[in-house]
Amino acid sequence: MSFLNRCLIVFAFYTLMPSLVFAESRFVFGHDAEVRDAETLAVKGNFKAGEVFVVDDSSRSYLVSATGRVPVYFLPNSGDSSEINVSLAPTADWPNEKMKQALSNKLDASLIQISEIKADLSSGNSEAAIAKAERLVSENPDVAFFKLVRASAFFVGGKTDAAKSDLKEAMKSFPDNAEVKQLAAELNMKTGEQ
Repeated sequence: MSFLNRCLIVFAFYTLMPSLVFAESRFVFGHDAEVRDAETLAVKGNFKAGEVFVVDDSSRSYLVSATGRVPVYFLPNSGDSSEINVSLAPTADWPNEKMKQALSNKLDASLIQISEIKADLSSGNSEAAIAKAERLVSENPDVAFFKLVRASAFFVGGKTDAAKSDLKEAMKSFPDNAEVKQLAAELNMKTGEQ
């Protein structure tokens, strides 16, 4: 599994499917961590190992950081209130500065693309969302999480065969992921399959 794929698994996939009802996301930290609102950088709390951070606003993203660890952006989860265990990677495990910057730039660009896809889906512009999701996957063909994003866009856009194909790929990498299971259930209900 690629480093970028491992980083993206940490992200809680958020409301790409407007038909889902938002449920709070619960993050349990494996070490002390500080949580900030990603837009305002306002501190939301300092958490000790084992403490739970509850997110009840699907429109916000959060920056989680800890001394000596790689900071990560979290996107709220939809339709799943299960706890997500979070342990940030030690900075010593990261590659050199040039590689760190390249990875950071790639991750930032991917997050922007995912936000644009979400905005397009929320505004009913599924064709634009699908085009952006297809570009995201073509630029990152080995990142299974992006196939889940594209499957969601296909689903909302009514392209069930394409959604099934991407979902099958996502299920290989994330067999226990709540969003994958939920999308599969929604897709099966829409197509009348089991």
